[in-house]
Amino acid sequence: MKNQIIFRDIALITCSGTFEEEMLRLCLLTLRKYNRTCEIRFYTHGVSPRKREWLTRKFNLNISDLSDKDWVEREQASKIYKIKELGLVDGDRVLFLDADLVFRDDPFKVFEEDFDVFVTSRYYAYPYPLNAGVWGFKYNDNSRRFLEFYLEQVTSPDWDPLVTLYNRYSHTGRWLDQDFLCVWFMIGLLKSEGKISVPWQEDKELLEALRKAELPFDVRMYDAGPEYNYAPATILGTREEIVTDVRAKLKDKETKIIHLKGLLHSRKYLTRLGLYRFGWAQRLSQIVFHR
Repeated sequence: MKNQIIFRDIALITCSGTFEEEMLRLCLLTLRKYNRTCEIRFYTHGVSPRKREWLTRKFNLNISDLSDKDWVEREQASKIYKIKELGLVDGDRVLFLDADLVFRDDPFKVFEEDFDVFVTSRYYAYPYPLNAGVWGFKYNDNSRRFLEFYLEQVTSPDWDPLVTLYNRYSHTGRWLDQDFLCVWFMIGLLKSEGKISVPWQEDKELLEALRKAELPFDVRMYDAGPEYNYAPATILGTREEIVTDVRAKLKDKETKIIHLKGLLHSRKYLTRLGLYRFGWAQRLSQIVFHR
């Protein structure tokens, strides 16, 4: 009998102690609803002992603390620096996730596609065509090289197109992870399709820098699109329109993940969306995911 190939499914989530507890509950409950076996690595800052105990007991996850320095300087980008702690082997599948997500299906289904790294583009024009609240990779030689370069650039950016974007928008270190993904993605589109073929708020100076740039090596990057990270365009509509939009997406079977950014993950808006301790969420909250 041949040896069975065993790989791990790992979800990395970052969250502060001041984050809305009900949103966090919703994120973890819905993730566990569709995937009860993935390994959840939860990186926190300022979480109380009571909440730590609750998270560990309830959701079968591994909690690690982030230092004040890490959180202040890197925030969501902090989880990028934790990759080396995972002890990854070829075949492992890793998701980087924000904590304000509602899962409508198993997010690891995205790995049925053929790629090294996947990203999620927005459905509307914005200066940054990707949202880094959901992305991931299959661990192999290509993604390993990509991650090494990624870590170098997040730590000390010197890649010309990344520095151009960084300076154009005066970003701090907390946004460098998303900036890096956007730059790589856009250069790849320009090389393969001759244009930025996803919604993008064009920046002519940045576009010129991207056209001149080269990717340092080949990586198969797949865009899973807003179906795997539907982040409502809070800048494009009234709050009432946004609530109506999200309600429709909660019924849309093609939308796998909804990203409740900003005010949407507050108790007030979770209640308006029917997600605050109501219906299926209440029933699901009775489940304990044991170790």
